[in-house]
Amino acid sequence: VLRREVRLAAKRLVEIQALRGKRRNAGLPTRGQRTQTNAHTAKRGKSSTKFK
Repeated sequence: VLRREVRLAAKRLVEIQALRGKRRNAGLPTRGQRTQTNAHTAKRGKSSTKFK
């Protein structure tokens, strides 16, 4: 149930074209972390399951 709510919330962010939704789609951090140096985990091995 909780997974579904999280998935729907993320899908809503993508649908309203919020910046958080775009970053979530790109597989990047959404809460203001720096990405130039310390986002190796987020940048590595992005899965093909993106929200549409």
